[in-house]
Amino acid sequence: VPFEVDQDKVIGNIYFNQGEHEISFGKFQSKNLVNFPEEVQILDSERNGKDYGYKIDNFDSFSEYNVSFDYQLREGILPVFNFVQDIDKQNGKIGTPLFYKSLPERERYYSWQTYSKMISPQQSANSAEIVFDARSWGNCENYNKTILFVVSKCNDKNYRNIFLQKSVTELKNLQVEKVFDQVLAIKRTELNDKSQNELPIISFNKINNATYKVDISNAKKPFILTFQESFHPLWQAIVNGKVVEQNKHILVNDYANGWLMDTPGNYSVELKFKPEESFEFGKTAAYVSISLILICIISLKLKKI
Repeated sequence: VPFEVDQDKVIGNIYFNQGEHEISFGKFQSKNLVNFPEEVQILDSERNGKDYGYKIDNFDSFSEYNVSFDYQLREGILPVFNFVQDIDKQNGKIGTPLFYKSLPERERYYSWQTYSKMISPQQSANSAEIVFDARSWGNCENYNKTILFVVSKCNDKNYRNIFLQKSVTELKNLQVEKVFDQVLAIKRTELNDKSQNELPIISFNKINNATYKVDISNAKKPFILTFQESFHPLWQAIVNGKVVEQNKHILVNDYANGWLMDTPGNYSVELKFKPEESFEFGKTAAYVSISLILICIISLKLKKI
């Protein structure tokens, strides 16, 4: 997953420089939840009572499923694909399935096609299966349309079945997989006693709105000094008279200032806001200028006297 950081910042305990980064996630190895043979299966409309149904193992009605398979029409018309739940059946017979679809027919014969569908079962279901309904084809009315009195005989089921033709479809690679959403989350890990002892002791002392003194002790390894004022690049951290490099001044917690501190031991850090210093210098310069002007005015008046 590519992403871009607009400025140096820390996410969790990972420091990211400004620029483009990439995080990769391993793919969860899903399992096929139907017992489907490796060899190609024949769906024949003249199945003599054979049921083309495949039960979903370890069914969980609160999960989403991805169903996929390959099919090839050999004769007649394509079957209907059904996702059937136990609550879709009445007296052991299928009523209206949760999902059903006549498979799309792109090239009529000898061309393998792939079909896939994401399906969310009803939460009240306890089991589900994939069922293929292989259908015969033929139209009694079309065969007998020139003979009016014979057309009426098409209402008779036995007579109508005379004109039905067989359909054959090949099926392979049926896969039913539970969908696992990969959600990026930040997990807080509680520190053990050893980790607690490795953390420095930090105390803040506010001098004025633009200056803070920070006392640090027991720093054993690099750490992030977090200052809970809104981030601004003109905040500076000064250690032993040296300003901490600008590339170590980072955004933390999406709003605050942070500095990567790699000085061990006990020491003090001075945090200063540069514009405030300029403002103070300006005020001092203004006071001096006004004082000089007043002195000049008083001197001129004394000379006139």
